[in-house]
Amino acid sequence: MSEYRGHYRGVYSALIEDPDFLRLSSAARLVLLTLRLCPQNNPASLFRVHPGVLATHTGYPPRVLRPVLRALVEGRWIACEGPWETLDGPFLVWIRNGLRYDPSLRLADPKHRKAVARALSAFGPTPLVACFCDYYQITSPFEDPTKVLPRPSEPLARFGSPSRSRSPSPRRSARRRRRPGAARGSLTETRMGFQPTRSDRRAGTARPRPGPTSDRRGMPRSARSASGSAMSARSFRDDRARASRHRGRRPDA
Repeated sequence: MSEYRGHYRGVYSALIEDPDFLRLSSAARLVLLTLRLCPQNNPASLFRVHPGVLATHTGYPPRVLRPVLRALVEGRWIACEGPWETLDGPFLVWIRNGLRYDPSLRLADPKHRKAVARALSAFGPTPLVACFCDYYQITSPFEDPTKVLPRPSEPLARFGSPSRSRSPSPRRSARRRRRPGAARGSLTETRMGFQPTRSDRRAGTARPRPGPTSDRRGMPRSARSASGSAMSARSFRDDRARASRHRGRRPDA
C-alpha cells in the first residue's frame, strides 16, 4: 500500500447483514462496495465513472459489468445517467442512500451541506442532480440565488460592503438643524459676545450671557486680550525701572 491513503469512506457494518444486500449476487455486492469506496466518489455519492477504471477496480470485464449495473439499477441501489448500459463512455452514478447512511456526513451540518453542493455543481443541472435534490429535499445549487453577486463594474456599496464615506447620524443632523423658533440675537449682541437666552428672546430682552466670543465674566475675548497685552507691557517697563534703580543707573526713557 502506498503512502497516499486517499479519502476516508465510512460504511455501517449493518449493510453486510442487510437482507436486500444478501439477495444480490456476489458480483453485484462487489461492484456496489467498490462504487461506495472508490476514489472517484464524493460527499454526495454522485460521481462520474469510467468503464475502464471500474473494470480495473472490480476485476470484471464489461460483459459482466453490464448485467450487474442493470441489477443494481432495478433494485434501486444506484441510479445512472449516460451510456451505462453499453459502457461506451463515462457515465454518472448516484448511490441512492450513500449520503443518508454515511457515518461521517450530515446534511444538518452547514459545512457538510456546502461540500455536497460543491460536489453537485461539477456536473451541471442534469436530471440526475435534480432527482438527488428532490430525494434529499435540498435546494439545487443551480437555482437562482437570493443574493446576486456584484459585477466588477458596479459599486460594492450597493451590496452591503463597508463604504469609506460615513453619513451623519440622525442625532447629529438634528443638532445641526436650527429650531424654527430659535432666532439669533441682534448684530450688536453678537459682536459684543453675548447670546440671548430663550426666555429673553420670548420676553424681548437680551441678557448678557457668555458665548463662544466672550469669557465667563461677559467680557469679549478680543478686549480681554488687548487689556492683557497692555498690562504685560506696563509690568515689563516697571521691572526694567526697578532693575536699573537697583544697579544705580538711570532707566532709559
